[in-house]
Amino acid sequence: ALARHADGTLSLWDISTGARLSSWVSPVQGPAIIGLSANGEVASIGTPFADPPSAALHLAETGAIVLYVEGATTIQTSPTDDGVLLGGAWGMAWISPVEDQS
Repeated sequence: ALARHADGTLSLWDISTGARLSSWVSPVQGPAIIGLSANGEVASIGTPFADPPSAALHLAETGAIVLYVEGATTIQTSPTDDGVLLGGAWGMAWISPVEDQS
């Protein structure tokens, strides 16, 4: 499970043991919408309330930034982990990985 705390940190928890697996801070600040990918590996956080709004994907265990988009208000991986949905005042965008051509 993923949790966001009052001080802005995010924590990844093992719900079977109740143990905290990691804790980190995102550059996305303010009240936020958070999510966790279906496989539990990627955390998403977005806020329409910051100025400017922003959204990010992080590796859930380390907090390393995978993708940061200034101007996006929401971001989420697909249920099958084959793409990312971004939203903002400009509309919606679907990002798919580029297929390896080798």
